[in-house]
Amino acid sequence: MQDDVQLHPRLTLNLGLRYEYRPPWSEANGLYSTFDPSSGSLVIPDGASANISPLFTQVLPQVNVIEASQAGFPSETLAKSDLNNVAPRVGVAFRPFGHARTVIRGAYGLFYNVAPATNSAGGSPFKLSEPPFVNPAEAPELVWPLAYPTAGVTPSAQAFPGDLQAHDPDFVIPYTHQWNVTLEQEIQNTAARVSYVGTVGRAMPVQRNINIPEANAIPFIDKPRPFPEYSVINLRENARTHDYHALITEVKRRLAGGLSYQVSYTWSKHLGNTEGTLENPFDLASLRGLLFRFPNHRLTGNFMWELPVGRGRPFGSSFHGLTEAVLGGWQLAGVVSLQSGDHLTPVYSAPDIHTNTQFTTSSTPGEVTWRPDRIADGNLPTDQQSIDQWFDLSAFKDPGCPDADPFCSGTARTSVERYGNAGVGIIEGPGSRVVHLGLYKSFHIRDRVRLRFEWTATSAFNWPNYSNPTVNLSNTTDVGRITEVGGAAGGRGLQDVGRPREMRLGLRLDW
Repeated sequence: MQDDVQLHPRLTLNLGLRYEYRPPWSEANGLYSTFDPSSGSLVIPDGASANISPLFTQVLPQVNVIEASQAGFPSETLAKSDLNNVAPRVGVAFRPFGHARTVIRGAYGLFYNVAPATNSAGGSPFKLSEPPFVNPAEAPELVWPLAYPTAGVTPSAQAFPGDLQAHDPDFVIPYTHQWNVTLEQEIQNTAARVSYVGTVGRAMPVQRNINIPEANAIPFIDKPRPFPEYSVINLRENARTHDYHALITEVKRRLAGGLSYQVSYTWSKHLGNTEGTLENPFDLASLRGLLFRFPNHRLTGNFMWELPVGRGRPFGSSFHGLTEAVLGGWQLAGVVSLQSGDHLTPVYSAPDIHTNTQFTTSSTPGEVTWRPDRIADGNLPTDQQSIDQWFDLSAFKDPGCPDADPFCSGTARTSVERYGNAGVGIIEGPGSRVVHLGLYKSFHIRDRVRLRFEWTATSAFNWPNYSNPTVNLSNTTDVGRITEVGGAAGGRGLQDVGRPREMRLGLRLDW
């Protein structure tokens, strides 16, 4: 439902209310499953037991499979429907002085995701992977693999067929609150606008491994886990959030006096825990930081200028003949994009002796790529940044190494029984500068015949736009170095792509 309500000649409201119902997915044959942490069982829809692979109980007799009603789950979808997705819309337009040259606008809306999350379909316990088969070279004749084995399949219980997926039966549709307040002012042929824009995401989905042991110095294989018969159990639930706030200014001029332009500047900040590797699945707060591809500063603009030289223009209005053909009637146009860099997260790769939470079937610690300790800012002053060292490498260290030897190796590393303290998005990468230009002129040959000359240049000033530096501190060859060009902060469309300068000359005949 939506309606416009005019409360006063100067005040108009736009009111709306939307309701959305998106039930969870179901599978026609009941080939659905989810893991229930409360009972430690694999849950399938009611009546689906007949579809369980006959090999499943032979190979994994320790896995308890129950139907939905036994676990208290919905019988077909294994997840409850989210029934309260009411989405209001409110818009306000106010002319404080009665005329349309000054307008204050504001709006708020609640928006839900367009598709519900789903449980695992078609996998365990309804199928097992075919056992590996190699035709031996010394075989006297070709032997085909057994496509539908009935026995002899012996995968390890630790290597459960795929990581177990657990879906919170109370999972709700993720949603965002969005709002803005805008002041608009028109001055002759120019319109100015200043806006505050906010967006916050709530109940965003996360998959976290709930089957990891406590972080300490005890080797992984010797530590108790909640469900020792399984390896990884990824629980999907509503736990992530993000917050975006921006001040946006824009100036726009309609074509007048041979000049039109539009310039917009955005100053923003986007925080959240929706990106990066979830090192500690029980501490989502440690993942909160500046999100990767959201620059704090961004300026974009475009313009078209009829150069004031030639017939009918302020200078050279008396030109004619060859002088007018060479000097008069030119147009210059351009597109500009300037923005600050991406927000980068330093990491290091090493055996997991600090937490011993990485899954492994031996006493050898698993290899991890995690965030280090941060002992200084890490960002270098602008005049000290170079393609060979973009950020301060000495600002980071392996948690188990001394400050004097930040990434010691082998036996020099000691277990600290914790994760690194470096935050997410703490290093600012290189920004981008892109200017595209075009120069045009039309030659009137006859009343209905015109020849148009065009010169265009993409990346007209040929400024280098660097890709992001290597942030893995274990890469001793390239860490901190920029090894490519192309524009790390670009790639959001043709306007932003950093590239070498390319020029084009063209003639077009119109009749």
